[in-house]
Amino acid sequence: MNFLIRESEKKAFALLFATALLFIYPLMHYGIYFRDDLHRSVTGYYGWSGLGRPLADIVIKVASASGDRLLDIFPYNLILSCAMLSLACIHIARLLQHLNIKKPTFCASLFIFNPFFLQNLAYRFDSTGMSLALLLCALSYTYQNNNIYISLVIKILLGVATLSLYQPCANLFIGLLSIELSALFITNNTNNKKLFLTLIKKAGVFLSFYSIYFLIVARIWGSENNRSEIVKLNTDGLNHIYNTFQRLNTLLESFFNGPVIFYFIPPVILLFIFIILTVYKNRNNSLATKMLLLLLSLSSAYISLLGPTFILVDAPVFPRTLVSFSILFVLFSMYIISLCDKLKCIALIPVVTVIAFSSQFANALNTQREHENFVLNMVAYDLMNINGIQKIKTVGKIRFSKRAELLTNDKPLISQSISRATEFLATYQMVNKGLKGVSDGYGIEKSNKEELDSFKSNGVKPYVDNNEYSIYENNGVAIVVFKG
Repeated sequence: MNFLIRESEKKAFALLFATALLFIYPLMHYGIYFRDDLHRSVTGYYGWSGLGRPLADIVIKVASASGDRLLDIFPYNLILSCAMLSLACIHIARLLQHLNIKKPTFCASLFIFNPFFLQNLAYRFDSTGMSLALLLCALSYTYQNNNIYISLVIKILLGVATLSLYQPCANLFIGLLSIELSALFITNNTNNKKLFLTLIKKAGVFLSFYSIYFLIVARIWGSENNRSEIVKLNTDGLNHIYNTFQRLNTLLESFFNGPVIFYFIPPVILLFIFIILTVYKNRNNSLATKMLLLLLSLSSAYISLLGPTFILVDAPVFPRTLVSFSILFVLFSMYIISLCDKLKCIALIPVVTVIAFSSQFANALNTQREHENFVLNMVAYDLMNINGIQKIKTVGKIRFSKRAELLTNDKPLISQSISRATEFLATYQMVNKGLKGVSDGYGIEKSNKEELDSFKSNGVKPYVDNNEYSIYENNGVAIVVFKG
């Protein structure tokens, strides 16, 4: 397997690219500045190197032709992301073909439809680097060379590069292992020795690039990343890990809320039928190995959602970290097609929920940003009518708009994904409106609340008070209190 697209794959790549473009079109249509984008769009700040992601700085700097200040290249960032995702699908398809899975391109194409990765794509400045990280991880798993040593070195280097772009994307490596184990289960092409060697080889590569990353890259560039503390090996540590997986399950449930779960019933039924038939066929021969394969495959698919980060005290359980969720759709398609090629369209039924979610997420993001813009315009007008203000601080968050509220109530994952304007996010929207003296809300939320309490205890009354916000002013300091 090499890095370049083969002649026979060009048509498939074009179809995959069009599919990815269609999937993320709602985000491209609105072009919202999302979370950290609000900061970077007014400061031109890079800042990923300090979080152990030095390649993220380099990639976006080269892609945007930026200098000391980072400049926006929307919508080309999303077009590049579509290309990266499509290339990742091509390499996953090659892996499936190598493992003798039918309709490999069709199966691999479903990797595009990840509802959680939409939050990654919403970042205008960071989406390209995150998508490239997925591609490099897919390459790390699938790359092969006749020289075993060259193959090993390149796999490890690609893994280190993945971590240096966006650490959670390395979890895809475990997700691809789940695909390989399922392929061995489907094709009945394994034994205990082959299974053991497969696990050892993949674990060796994974542990190697993680070790090199932490010994070299993280030590040099991870000075600002304070989230790497590992849980203690005691009862409290085990309870903490259990709670981390409970948080993961809650996040997953936020997507499967309401009628969404019913779209997954048909492929799950066919999956169980395939498993029952396989167990029956192998009842007198290698049944234990087959069941072990199935168990390892499904458990590795689940573990890949967090990867090794579940051992961290501050485990990153966010929509944007579940980059391997769509492996589930790939697995569904593999089992269904192996059961009956003519039933492959059933694998597309749950994908309908993800396509719908793409538009719902983008619509909620847009209507919420419009509402926030309306509120902050009023705030800016009121502040400009107060003489002598030298510093502006914020407390609280802006309410959901009525349209966004409807969407978030029905789709809880949207509520966790769109990020309403809080102290940090609101401040940069206010700076963009030309207000002077706005304090950066990041990291000073507690002190702002304490200062607000001091105002109230000293009898300071709000200069403005309405359903959306209040403004307190004292000695040249204004505190805007959002009532969300």
